[in-house]
Amino acid sequence: MKRWGRGVMLGVLLVAGLAARAQEPFDEAVPGAPYEDDFREIVVDTALFYAPLGDESSVFSRISRYGFAFTTYTPRGADDRFQRVGVAGLEFSDELGRYPDYGLYAALAALAPAAARTGGVVDGYYSPLFVDTYEVGASSSPEGMSVTCTYSERRYRGGLRFRAAGSLGRGWYLAGTLRGRWGEDAWMPGVFTEAYMGALSVEKRWREQMSLALFLMAAPQQRGLRGWTEQEVFDLTGNNRYNPYWGPYAGRMRNARVRYDRTPLAVAEWRWQPSERQRYRVACGYRFGVRSRSGLVWTDAASPYPDYYANLPGHCDDPRLADRLAELWRSGDKQVTQIDWRTLYDANLFSGDGEAGYWADRRNERLDNFQLALTGRTGAPLGLGGDYGVRLRLDHSNCYRTVADLLGATYAVNRDPFTGEESDLRHPGRRIGVGDRFDYDYDIRRSEAVAFGSLRYRHGRWHLELGSEVAVATLRRTGRYAKQSRSGASSFGPSEALRFTPWQAFAVGRCNFTPAHRIVLQLHAGGYMPHYEDLFLAPDYFNTTIDRPCLMRAVGASLDYRVPVGWFGELQAAAFVMRTDDETQVIRYYDDMYRTYCDLAVTGIAKRNWGVELGFRAAITDRLSVQVAFATGSYCYAADPRVQIREDATHAVLMEDDRSRMKGFVHTSSPQTTAGVVVQYRTASSWGFSVEGLWADRRYVEPNPLRRTDRVLAGMASPEERLACLRQERLPAAWVVNVGVTKGFDWSGVRVFVSLSIDNLLGLEEIVYGGYEQMRMERRTVGGREVYTPFPSRYGYAYPRTVLASVTVSF
Repeated sequence: MKRWGRGVMLGVLLVAGLAARAQEPFDEAVPGAPYEDDFREIVVDTALFYAPLGDESSVFSRISRYGFAFTTYTPRGADDRFQRVGVAGLEFSDELGRYPDYGLYAALAALAPAAARTGGVVDGYYSPLFVDTYEVGASSSPEGMSVTCTYSERRYRGGLRFRAAGSLGRGWYLAGTLRGRWGEDAWMPGVFTEAYMGALSVEKRWREQMSLALFLMAAPQQRGLRGWTEQEVFDLTGNNRYNPYWGPYAGRMRNARVRYDRTPLAVAEWRWQPSERQRYRVACGYRFGVRSRSGLVWTDAASPYPDYYANLPGHCDDPRLADRLAELWRSGDKQVTQIDWRTLYDANLFSGDGEAGYWADRRNERLDNFQLALTGRTGAPLGLGGDYGVRLRLDHSNCYRTVADLLGATYAVNRDPFTGEESDLRHPGRRIGVGDRFDYDYDIRRSEAVAFGSLRYRHGRWHLELGSEVAVATLRRTGRYAKQSRSGASSFGPSEALRFTPWQAFAVGRCNFTPAHRIVLQLHAGGYMPHYEDLFLAPDYFNTTIDRPCLMRAVGASLDYRVPVGWFGELQAAAFVMRTDDETQVIRYYDDMYRTYCDLAVTGIAKRNWGVELGFRAAITDRLSVQVAFATGSYCYAADPRVQIREDATHAVLMEDDRSRMKGFVHTSSPQTTAGVVVQYRTASSWGFSVEGLWADRRYVEPNPLRRTDRVLAGMASPEERLACLRQERLPAAWVVNVGVTKGFDWSGVRVFVSLSIDNLLGLEEIVYGGYEQMRMERRTVGGREVYTPFPSRYGYAYPRTVLASVTVSF
């Protein structure tokens, strides 16, 4: 059966060989595809029920920010750029690229944040969503030592953390943390984690007026990823935890998609407080190293990924062949359902001259980032005060692709894997081996100077804070390869400098009727710099930018009200609205209508988010407490964006000024209606019990703009399919029940804390985590006319029942 099945599959792959050239290794990295979806779990796992100091979050934000790990949840449906992370006054949430640096966030989560709140101002930072700031001084760490052992079933299996902090005398303080996580995921095949973190802080204090601190952190890690796929694959395998990224090799599971991160961070901070009303700080930070992700490359061959569309029965026009493919998939043969590493090695072995037809690569980013921040805080009589300062940053990322494994071959050639053109005309026909660079090599440099300030005024129960920040930023790409398709300045050497003036302004007004009864109004507006991937057309290869680059504009408001309910509870209510305009997005993809690789530039994107959040917490008794939260809103496109399509190789305009009929579509797969209930009980003997129920609804598959263009709609096979493109697929409602047990006790003078949590207690396995629409379309001829049908959406499923247990021993 295996031999027959393998033969049929190889036959299908040979037939689909030419079509396979239309599949880029990163085709699934389009908007909506999973990049990192585990930050919430990492933080909760690390925190172990720790409540950050100074946390002014509402009941809803505390439950929702880390609670909805079973769905693609984003706070208020907003972009990640509105969440800010600061370390000693330095900015670490404004990345060059499109994706947040979850690797850094996960490492920082092992440290105790000085402040974490929903919206508002912290040390000169303002965000309408979340502001998390971390201190680096060892004197701010609680004294003592602790060791934590962790068992997990999600993404890793075991963990160990050691922490120590204390005074060395004569004003010296020392704090350090070591942490490791390792092992394979208990439920998702091919997913694993091998992550370590070490942090050291040394601080010298001169009385209470001055201090000097040095903070060093290194967090090397590698993590096997999982991919989303079409529902047909889940049905054929009968497994909602199916992962197409791995295959058996040498008696183990080998994952083709692994993320690596080795980027140490160093921060030095000087503080001076000449009086109670004055405080100054100077901090500088340097981050360097390499982060990368692996994948597979193929030339003039079929895609090695098992869920490539030509390998699926649903994409096969021949009924008999479709039946055979379905039978092979249902058989569970790993040579069919997973990456067949042995076949890839065999293909290279029989290539004749040793040239690789398949090989493994790494897409690398070498960081070289420096920051300097000078901040101050001043108080004055009559309730006046303010924060002010400047931040300077120089960001340099060298992005390049290297050969990770030739899979038994002797060499490969530095040509475009899918077009066969020379990747670097200055060195044509260059042979490459393991560790050599190929395909692309370029630099992205950004220099930015930010000035910010805020003014605070307090009078009785009234509090007003006004502030703004203005930056001057320059961005430039420098190509190191002269591409054959567009040589010269279009690909090699520096691009024109892009100059922006990002800004942000805010006003926060608060009235405290009593310490527990208050109302807060926030107004904010700003202009935000686009990520470089959304400014350059195919930034891996060319210096060409989109037409008329501009800032993304945002304006919003929120109103928060809290009032005590009797002697035992508090009622919270919040309303928010935010509108963004002039957002841009660039997508490189294979266009089935033009039958070539294209760059899709979407401009004039407008989004409107609004909603209400309700929360109630009550201390029923000294030991029993209840928290209830509910939110509903709307996260939709506010207008139809404009679309331009250019051929990737020549940048010739193929479609000019079309529109994508996106107005009214939900722009995120985050749920628009959520609810949660948390019940906690503590005993006199230090037992703790918690039960939480979480529910998410009004979730939609994330749409792609290409499908709604007038050009694509005109090419649909029927009016029914055309109408289907103007609708958005709704995902089913999702809900889980989680439970937790904790126990604290003293044993021979040592404090021991034990915790156990079970997520998705009922073991529900049909929860769709999220989904996105593919860019590809199937082409066929009907009545002498070519018509098109969009590919099915891709989905990911949430984890079933999982266990997280830990034991912490404190000295």
